[in-house]
Amino acid sequence: MNMKHILLTSTAIIALSTPAFSADKEMYQTTTKIEKDAIGNFSEKSNTTKTEMDGTANSYEKNINITVDDKGNKDKTVTTETMSDPKGLGNKHVTMTKDTETSKDGAVSSTHEATVNGKSVKSDSSFETNANGSYERNDMISRTDAAGTTRSSEQNTSMKVNSKGDTKKTVTSESSTDPKGLGNKTSVKVTDTEKTTTEGTAITHEKTVNGDVVNMSKSVSPAR
Repeated sequence: MNMKHILLTSTAIIALSTPAFSADKEMYQTTTKIEKDAIGNFSEKSNTTKTEMDGTANSYEKNINITVDDKGNKDKTVTTETMSDPKGLGNKHVTMTKDTETSKDGAVSSTHEATVNGKSVKSDSSFETNANGSYERNDMISRTDAAGTTRSSEQNTSMKVNSKGDTKKTVTSESSTDPKGLGNKTSVKVTDTEKTTTEGTAITHEKTVNGDVVNMSKSVSPAR
């Protein structure tokens, strides 16, 4: 594959200084590079740096990468890094993000991850469907705080439709809290199921805490 390059090295450098003979000045620089081809493959890298008059160094970098195969399936990844470093204070602040999106055979999945000074937030999402109305969806998010405690939640939804038009929908939600190093992780899981046929609808509910069932119910409604 021959890649067509579009190179934009738009480098802008600006220096702003206080009155004459002052050593204090503000510097700003930005660069951008883009590459792409006829079928949709694409990459872009941009970088901005700025030094303020008080010596604080700031930078921002963003990378975009898109790949497309011969079937039209697509993978997209976007990463960013933002940094602020006040001069001489030893309190550098760094935020990094990564977002991905994959489209393949009608299914779409995505992920998000952010790291702030080494502490992370992650999320994932996927969705898949077909012509008869069946579908699957999964969503997850996880956070780790400054103390090391990880909190996560996940929800999975499944809809099944058979050739008779009968449906079964299941929604499972699970959340957990896991303090660092304490060995006392707490998990709560809830499962709701709804089955519909020509005879009626059956609904079940179950809730567990740390694997123990704390609530369960079932109801049946005749068809109208």
